[in-house]
Amino acid sequence: MTLKVTALIIESMLMTSIESVDDHDIEILTLCIENEALCMENAALKIKFRTITSLLQATQTVLENDI
Repeated sequence: MTLKVTALIIESMLMTSIESVDDHDIEILTLCIENEALCMENAALKIKFRTITSLLQATQTVLENDI
């Protein structure tokens, strides 16, 4: 889920009375926030992977040209 969806869920919860918010709603919100954090972590890891792959390709090219 995106931050926008998470924000909409929070907004929806805020518009309801406190009595109608149950543990299930809180669990869903918690999972949405955790999911968003994992998506951001995944994006960062993808960038690192691409960087390492590029460096390996450059190193391979240099080694091939030196041989």
